[in-house]
Amino acid sequence: MLFRQLGTSPLPAAAAAGIYASPHILRSRAPACLRQFHIPPQLRPFPQRISLAARVTSRAASTAVSSSPTVKRLRNLILTTALLASLAGGYILATDTRSSLHTYLVPPLIRLLFPGPAGAEPAHAFGVRVLSRLYSLHIPLHDRSGFLNPCHLSITLFGHPLTSPLGIPAGLDKHAEAVDALFAADPALGILEVGCVTPKPQPGNPGVRVWRLKGSEGMLNRYGFNSVGSVEVARRLRERVRKFAAEHHVLARDVMDGLLPDDLPQNTDGVVQQPLPLPASLIPGRLLAVQIGKNATTPADNLPRVVEDYISCVNTLGPYADLLVVNVSSPNTPGLRTLQSRAPLTQILSAVVDAAEKVPRRVKPKVLVKVSPDEDTQAQIADICAAIADSGVSGVIVANTTTRRKGLLGVGVAGEEERVVKEEAGGVSGPTLYPRMRELVGRYRRELDEMGLGDGVGVVVVGCGGVRRGDQVVEVMNRGAAGVWIYTGMVYGGVGTLGRVAREVRKIVRTGKQVEQGK
Repeated sequence: MLFRQLGTSPLPAAAAAGIYASPHILRSRAPACLRQFHIPPQLRPFPQRISLAARVTSRAASTAVSSSPTVKRLRNLILTTALLASLAGGYILATDTRSSLHTYLVPPLIRLLFPGPAGAEPAHAFGVRVLSRLYSLHIPLHDRSGFLNPCHLSITLFGHPLTSPLGIPAGLDKHAEAVDALFAADPALGILEVGCVTPKPQPGNPGVRVWRLKGSEGMLNRYGFNSVGSVEVARRLRERVRKFAAEHHVLARDVMDGLLPDDLPQNTDGVVQQPLPLPASLIPGRLLAVQIGKNATTPADNLPRVVEDYISCVNTLGPYADLLVVNVSSPNTPGLRTLQSRAPLTQILSAVVDAAEKVPRRVKPKVLVKVSPDEDTQAQIADICAAIADSGVSGVIVANTTTRRKGLLGVGVAGEEERVVKEEAGGVSGPTLYPRMRELVGRYRRELDEMGLGDGVGVVVVGCGGVRRGDQVVEVMNRGAAGVWIYTGMVYGGVGTLGRVAREVRKIVRTGKQVEQGK
């Protein structure tokens, strides 16, 4: 209205469009008759003044926007690379058995997930299942340091060159569920023993049957040979053979006999070399042992039926084993330990050795016997060694779990753990068994040597019981053991225990350090 009364046109279109934000500029562009008027703030199209600095900033921002795709791509590349590197590092750390995760985090975490007496057995099953599952998914746990120098730890045992004298006894993988996963987890594993396997499936003892003794890092169990049976275990081991044969494009029969095309290299003269056969473990330098026992329903005083149980296991499992271990020393099967007397033990072992010689496999499995640490009088040791000599057994494993309770409680242990040790039936394993095992290894070795069954003849003594450190391995071997097997130490030390122990042994051997002998 004001513009019409004065006969003038409105403000220039550019100002109306918002280009001129300053009221001073608006007045300079207005007609002379309007320059004297003050424009109130509410009529100003742009009440805020845009400074020169703001315009410069705006131009800079415009330039930045034009180059932002390149910046964004670079930033995304850096973030993606960092994320992938973190994931790769986490994967390597999580799957390396040397990692402190597997020593200080995983074992306590599993005990936390499965607490109390009722949690020990489910925790065991869970650990074996996870290990096997990871292997089947092609993300196995393994020692990423590479293999130990064989010149420091390699031995020859039962006619086989082994990468290490260390082994895992029966009890960890009772049903042959994680054979490949355990072999893959640690290059220091020389012998893996599965079982105990009975001819027919049986549930074992009822109720809670295993307890953790955390004060002494031991265990008490009364499993009672819970087993899926020899037929099922044989099926699982046979499946390993078939899978291996398919991967290498050979016959399963040839794999069982250790015959592979690459096993017959030719010399430059064209003469065929006869190499060492592939072991039943399917891994050169390592052996697979299967522990066998009688069914609980077979009366211990019916010796023919007992012998029949063991022979049945040999016939079913022998084709897939490098070693067969006769268990007559478990404290959790009624009457079993009475079979360690000379006459019944000789009859059982002789029958097993004869059956093993008839196994349809080019390399026949060797037979060992596992003995109790509680039959420790000189007369009892002499009887067992005589049975070994009479039957032709290749070795003795010293020792199984103990039922003796004296000295088994750790210092300051009380409460529920003390009650378990004193009141619960079963066999105890762990560090408290180590001194007795170490002593018995020396006594068995001396007794066998006096019978003319020394190292040159080939009756081997294997130490098993409470070993946790490398110096203990060296000490037991200095007492006469050809191999040392570790189980309970893995429950508390994690899946990388054997690798850690092997590195400690290697360090002792390389430095020539003398290990003080226990009394």
